[in-house]
Amino acid sequence: MQNIRREVHYEGRIVPSFAERPADLDSMFRAAVKRAPSSIAVVEGDRRVTYAELSATVDRIAGNLSRLGIARGDRVAILLGNRVAFVEISLSCTRVGQSRCPSISGNASRRTNMCLPTRAPSR
Repeated sequence: MQNIRREVHYEGRIVPSFAERPADLDSMFRAAVKRAPSSIAVVEGDRRVTYAELSATVDRIAGNLSRLGIARGDRVAILLGNRVAFVEISLSCTRVGQSRCPSISGNASRRTNMCLPTRAPSR
């Protein structure tokens, strides 16, 4: 049985949480890659992407974002549908500590205008 502890989150709410868990999404993803690199991580139509393939792409995109000068704490707007590219860019942003602001095309401008100025860093 998992060890559960109570933590304060979301403006003072007490939330039951797993006591032993990865520190952040990137740590969780890296653990999954290490545990099962050849397992399927993401599916889009006929396309299948393994954890190892996804990790290599995430590394490449994260490096490119850093080379462009996008740094930890910066906000990155993501306007993509439900597809592999969304997962790739989201994990890449998390890897270098950028705040993601995902937008759905139907309400992109409203959500982006609301999210970008106020979103806190993801880590």
